Amino acid sequence: MGEGSGVSKAEALHDLAVTRKGDRRGTHHALSEFKNDAYDQHSYVSPWSISAHNHDADVMVLLQDWSSSDMLERELDLDAVKLGYTPSLATNKNLIDLLRRHFGIEIRDAYITNLFVFIKRGGISARVPMADALYCARKYALRQIEIIQPRVVLCAGGLTFNALRRAVGMPR
Repeated sequence: MGEGSGVSKAEALHDLAVTRKGDRRGTHHALSEFKNDAYDQHSYVSPWSISAHNHDADVMVLLQDWSSSDMLERELDLDAVKLGYTPSLATNKNLIDLLRRHFGIEIRDAYITNLFVFIKRGGISARVPMADALYCARKYALRQIEIIQPRVVLCAGGLTFNALRRAVGMPR
C-alpha cells in the first residue's frame, strides 16, 4: 500500500473484510446470516470481489448493494457463492458489457465492490437509507479507494454517487 507502510494491498483489503464481517448496522443483516454462511466464505468486503479483485486496477466499480434478504432466503445460488455474482442477472450482464465496450476490460481486470456492505431487509429493490449508505461510504468505500488507488471509480446509482460525494465533504 503506501511506500514504507509494510502492509500490502491484499492485507489491507483482508483487514477491511474482517472488519466488515464483525460489523452490524441497525436492522440490516450481515451476509453471514444466510445459508449457513455460504455467501461469506471469502476474504473480501463484497462478494463481487471474488471475481473482480485486481488490486492494481485502473477501474474500480462501486455498486450500491449486493443483495437483499428476500433474495438470499431463496435457494442457494451456487454461482453467487463461487463467483460473487449471478451471471444470468441482467444488471450483471450489463455491467460486464459496459466494462468490455467502454474500457476494453473483463471483470477480472477491475476491482468491483459494493458501497453498502450489509444485506437490506425486503426485496432486491428495497431502499438503503442515506445514513447507512454514508456510514458504509466512510468506513468501507473510501478505504477501498485509498487502497486500490484506481484511475477512475464508477459509481452505480445515485445513492452510491451521492453517499460517496457526501463522505468526502461534497454536496449531493
